[in-house]
Amino acid sequence: MKCEWENCEEDVDDLKEHIEKHLSEQDELKCRWRFCTKRNETLSKGSLIAHLRTHTGERPFKCAKCAKDFTRADALNKHVKRHEANDKIIQNAVDRIFYLTEQRDLESIKTIELLHERQFIINCERLLHECLLDENLAEEWESYLEQA
Repeated sequence: MKCEWENCEEDVDDLKEHIEKHLSEQDELKCRWRFCTKRNETLSKGSLIAHLRTHTGERPFKCAKCAKDFTRADALNKHVKRHEANDKIIQNAVDRIFYLTEQRDLESIKTIELLHERQFIINCERLLHECLLDENLAEEWESYLEQA
């Protein structure tokens, strides 16, 4: 990779290490990269290190969830918070779906119970009517009531 530091055009294997050498040779915390918009600005050590990553391509902060990488820890933290917010929204939606499904199932059970109860009443009415018409069906009626 070619170094674009002022007065340097070396081809180097490890640009990060090479730039650290340039920094150790100067007294100020300034970027001396050719055509850089922050060229000659005095920066804090942390800001300069983060800025130089734009030149080296180094992105040491990786998201454990989606593997996206960042040049600064604060950018990663902001990104992770988005995941957490999205996860919370998704979890709330899933919880709501489970709740509604449970309510629907309870209503279905109630409906089935009501249908069975109604069928029982209809059968009772039919047997009672038949028993009143035929005295021999009285035993069947008693048997049916014992099963229910």
